[in-house]
Amino acid sequence: MLPSRPRLLLLLTLIVALFGATVAIAQPDPRVEARAHYQAGVAKYNAAQYDEAVAEFRAAEQLAPSPMNDYNIGLALDRKGDAAGAIAAYRAYLDRSPNAANRADVEASIAKLKPAADAASAAAAEAARQAAEQAAAAEAARRAAEQAAAASQPIPQPPAATGDPDLDRVAMVDLNAMRGAQPLPPPSGAGTPAPTPDGTSATAPGPTGDAPKKSSRPFYKSPVFWVLAAVGVYVLIVLADDSSNNNAQTGRMLPLPEGAPRMSSGPTLFSF
Repeated sequence: MLPSRPRLLLLLTLIVALFGATVAIAQPDPRVEARAHYQAGVAKYNAAQYDEAVAEFRAAEQLAPSPMNDYNIGLALDRKGDAAGAIAAYRAYLDRSPNAANRADVEASIAKLKPAADAASAAAAEAARQAAEQAAAAEAARRAAEQAAAASQPIPQPPAATGDPDLDRVAMVDLNAMRGAQPLPPPSGAGTPAPTPDGTSATAPGPTGDAPKKSSRPFYKSPVFWVLAAVGVYVLIVLADDSSNNNAQTGRMLPLPEGAPRMSSGPTLFSF
């Protein structure tokens, strides 16, 4: 009977072997799937379905890379008439298999396809150039149409003069341009604008012929009126009091000293 440790190692080895066999059975061999794609590509090639044949050969290349896949792709593209694509596939085949037995035949095929590939490349370049020229012409036409539309817009004309300075000033006002307290234009016939301290010119307002309107407020509601009335009443009171004092003192004035100036008998003056 085997010791316990060797039996344990043997058991682990059997488990690993069984697991590997299970994984190998569960996962198909990629070469088998690649061969299936290759056979499908050959069938499509024989049926003249060259695009489908190229797709099958490329699927086989993804699963099992081989230079023969490039060669088969080149054959399908050559039969399709894609000279540039066939040349690229043939050259990839020769790069991956430099010692290929059919190298001379592949090189001959490349030489035969090269004029057609060059012509196709030149045609593609010419088509791209024409497309660029058409796009430039369309853009130029669009700009010309925009300029013509802008030129056809009517130019606003200034209003005709009416002979009245006030009406002319109002007619010349551009309401769309007034965004912040812009001054009105000067009336027709006005003099040269006088320069202001900041260097700009200020237009002197023209005569309008309208007298300034007086305030419609009654004069007796003005504070100045009542101040003047109060001062007048005060003056009258002072004058009356002074007159009564002078009348009371008449006939009993003291004699003036000799040589003293005599006062005039005129009215007393008040200054305010």
